[in-house]
Amino acid sequence: MVTLFWLLAALVFYVYVGYPLLLHVWARIRPKRIVFQGAGGSDAEPSVSFVIASRNEGHRIPGRINNLR
Repeated sequence: MVTLFWLLAALVFYVYVGYPLLLHVWARIRPKRIVFQGAGGSDAEPSVSFVIASRNEGHRIPGRINNLR
């Protein structure tokens, strides 16, 4: 029973401390390069997608899209 307790305590520690620390170290060692390549060349703006969850709200969607622009 004591072994199970320490095993689960280690799992909780890993979830809250170990995994975020691992991600931080990994990001420091191998940073990701971000390259924006638009369809129209290097000066094109990046495309953006929005997901609008709605039900029976078809009449409000055009206004919401205008608001997002």
